[in-house]
Amino acid sequence: MTLKAQALKSLKWTTTSAIACSVLQVARMAILARLIAREDFGLFATIAVILGFADFFVEAGLGSAIIHKQDATEEDLASAYTINILLGWLVFAALYLLSSPIAGFYNDSRLIGLLHLATLVFLFQPLGRQYDALLRRDLKLDTLAKLEMFAAFIGFASSLCFAFYGLAVRALIYSQLLTTLIHVMLLLRIGIRTYGFRIGFSYRRARFFLRFGVFQICENAVNYLNTQLDSILIGKLLGQEALGVFYMAKQLAFRPLQIINPILTRISFPVFAKVQNDTTRLKRGFLQVVHSLALIQFALFTLIAAFSDVIVSIFLGNNWSEAAHLLKILAFYTMLRSIGNPVGSLLLAKGRVDVGLYWNIGMLFYTPPIVIFASKWGATGIAWGLLFAMIGSLVPGWYFLVRKLCGASFSEYFSGLTKTALLVTICFGPSFLLANPGARLTTAAIGFCCYLWYNHPTIKRLLKT
Repeated sequence: MTLKAQALKSLKWTTTSAIACSVLQVARMAILARLIAREDFGLFATIAVILGFADFFVEAGLGSAIIHKQDATEEDLASAYTINILLGWLVFAALYLLSSPIAGFYNDSRLIGLLHLATLVFLFQPLGRQYDALLRRDLKLDTLAKLEMFAAFIGFASSLCFAFYGLAVRALIYSQLLTTLIHVMLLLRIGIRTYGFRIGFSYRRARFFLRFGVFQICENAVNYLNTQLDSILIGKLLGQEALGVFYMAKQLAFRPLQIINPILTRISFPVFAKVQNDTTRLKRGFLQVVHSLALIQFALFTLIAAFSDVIVSIFLGNNWSEAAHLLKILAFYTMLRSIGNPVGSLLLAKGRVDVGLYWNIGMLFYTPPIVIFASKWGATGIAWGLLFAMIGSLVPGWYFLVRKLCGASFSEYFSGLTKTALLVTICFGPSFLLANPGARLTTAAIGFCCYLWYNHPTIKRLLKT
């Protein structure tokens, strides 16, 4: 099977999985928002931030290193697998011991027991990591898609059952543990049958993975701090209930990103890795991914911003009305953030995680001061701070990352983005001027038809490639 045929097959299954999983996740969020208190969602958001940060030290970039190192031997993989498992146990122990200081930082003793429970995930999650990476490396994304859809269904059903029994925030944690455990068991069954099982350690074999992983850990950790500073500040300064509202608004804003971007980026990384030494093909593929994302995401997130009040009312209910204004701002922030995702695939494919690290260190001195200053105006100020920081990073991001890695010029990168942004403004801008939802919907429908008509040749061309 050719690389293009493999990519198209992967695209079909990744799309199916992304849509199915998102439907289940949105349905779950809509139901749980009516069963679980806002403060409990804030507690879960705090735990999710902590676990997400710790997870970088467990994964350690080993999955990305395996995809980049196309010729890894069985001995290489055995060493990487051993490292993954040991890191998982080490992180579990560290978080268990640090739970009290973390709870002290947030002035909430409830976090101690919740963290003890949630960190159990690191005892078994690393067991399936390498098999996930190998399946992605070999573009067997149809297998991964089926596993993800099954896991999403388990997560949906279990979280609702636990919530109906009145377990509150523990319902979310129990569901996450059960879903991860089942997913890992299935990965082990398929992975061992496909790739075999071997464990062992050789420093000589592990040296590449360790070097790659150190940069990846540092890059991801610094980037994570940049992107999760909003949740940390709100949880610390405004309390868990305010964080719960912000968390749910952010979940709604990021949901389309979590559907569409994996469809392209999960395929683009292994594909980019296979053509990493052909700069012309790499640049062409990267620009196609970025401009395809912009074509979809700019329109989608603008519509989310225009109908933020309606979306919050439908999915969260009237008790969450404060989230509507936050969703409007975060939609534009997420829209701009979405076009930067393929840069990560480019960095990994070229094996230049060091460049990503230096970039994120620079962003650590840029984004947090803006967000901290904006926090004086509460959660709304933090949302605006994130948006302005993202706008200010667009041109430097092209200059230091895109231009350096694939040679795309300023006009090649930004001309398509600017054209799409102007068209979106013309087609959907009038919707923001209308208060009546019916009038807004009519105006948006007309704008959407005009948008599709104008972009019809581009969409048709993309579907053929």
